[in-house]
Amino acid sequence: MAEDRLGRQAARAFGWIAVSKGVERVLGVARITVLARLLAPDDFGAFGVALLALGTVERLSRPGLGIALVQRAEDVRPYLDAVWTVLLLRAWGIALLLYLSREAVASFFGTPEAADLLVGVSIATAIGGLTSVGLTLLQRELRLGRRAAALGASSVADLVVTIPLAFALRDPMALVYGMIARNGVLVVASWLAHPYRPRPTLNWRPLRELREFAVQGAAHSFLFFIVEQGDDAFVGKVLGDAALGVYLVTYRVANILTQEVARMLAEVTLPVFSRVQDDSAKLAQAIREALGATLALVLPLSLFLALTAYPFIEFFLGEAWLEGVPAFRVLLAFGVLRAMSQVMEAALIARGEMAYLTRMLIVQLAVAVAVVVPLGLTRGLPGVAVGIAASQAVAFLISAQRMSDRTGPGGTGLGLLGAARGPVAGGLLGLAAAAALLPVLSVRTDSAFLLLAGSGMAFAPLYLAVAFPLLRRDVPAVMEVTVDRWIRRFRRTEDA
Repeated sequence: MAEDRLGRQAARAFGWIAVSKGVERVLGVARITVLARLLAPDDFGAFGVALLALGTVERLSRPGLGIALVQRAEDVRPYLDAVWTVLLLRAWGIALLLYLSREAVASFFGTPEAADLLVGVSIATAIGGLTSVGLTLLQRELRLGRRAAALGASSVADLVVTIPLAFALRDPMALVYGMIARNGVLVVASWLAHPYRPRPTLNWRPLRELREFAVQGAAHSFLFFIVEQGDDAFVGKVLGDAALGVYLVTYRVANILTQEVARMLAEVTLPVFSRVQDDSAKLAQAIREALGATLALVLPLSLFLALTAYPFIEFFLGEAWLEGVPAFRVLLAFGVLRAMSQVMEAALIARGEMAYLTRMLIVQLAVAVAVVVPLGLTRGLPGVAVGIAASQAVAFLISAQRMSDRTGPGGTGLGLLGAARGPVAGGLLGLAAAAALLPVLSVRTDSAFLLLAGSGMAFAPLYLAVAFPLLRRDVPAVMEVTVDRWIRRFRRTEDA
């Protein structure tokens, strides 16, 4: 009974956050589509340098306390005030460091515009430090509706501030103002979303009990940042800020869905996996269903966009960004692999295997360096994309094998992909239909919109017809709370 209740609670949380994140990503697509036509690749490159500096300092100083709170089985309220105080002081320290180092960072990357942008980024960081620890409690309690609402409100604030200012200024400072607005709204929303009210404290002794897991989490977080942002640093330093701008935008568009799916899956699966971490059979089943749900969301769109990359980029971003299409296609594959890897990593974190994750990231980093540097120098942006995709594939295979060894009688880690048959079969059949139709459409029209619409009409029905029946059998709890619930509501509305 408790297992069924946990499954329903997790599925309900997943369904709630899937809907909210879907709306949020629609806004994100609209935002980047408009901004790509208002700002040049150089502008995105300068802002990317500022974000790279912020991310570097954040990861170097991340204490891993949030993950430790979610993973911990017992009551965490004795730790909350100390955790919030540490995170607040850390954010203010980062803000000060960014402000003081702004000229040095801009000089290192040869991007003078980044110095002014870093001033605004430091202000946004200081504001964001006031975010309540209540958001972490909502994740731990699987009350993800309120958490999603708070994060969604911050994204809306970013959108409504950034786009009008980009129209007026035609300057990357519009992106910084949007970041300040987003963090400000997130602070207010976080305090409204949960009744717990953290207070500053100098009594940090309770944190000693979280220290071991938190330190391992911090080491993992820093290595993950190097793996995740090392390609940006390489592109900005070696290929230039214009190339960095193209890479950042194509990366963002290629992963705009997969990143959010990975994040929302991690928000749901980490607390669920933590509750069943000592039951191998339940944990294995939870991993299979999480992977099936992940692929159901990310695989069809990634396959479709890989096929229609040129008309898609032309329609949404404009012809100035077409040089990023080869890298865009590879980054779509990277996004799918990354979303799958996030599920495995959440399972390993739930089992307390942070040290193993850290070692895995070292291997992933070694693969990335070995592939990105030579291919980036010879092939440019597509070579960089191939390098990070290859390293992510290695990470997924390693983590999948580890979890297979921990949850079953051994065998291949790919056995955990048992619930993926629907998305894979439906995606491949839809891709074949769209691939057969696209050349015919290309002869009849040059319109990027018509090419996308026609191909989508061939892809979507086949995918849904094949994938949904299999998903109902493989991930019934998620289908019940998401698709079936909305179908019932629609039918009741029609009857009324």
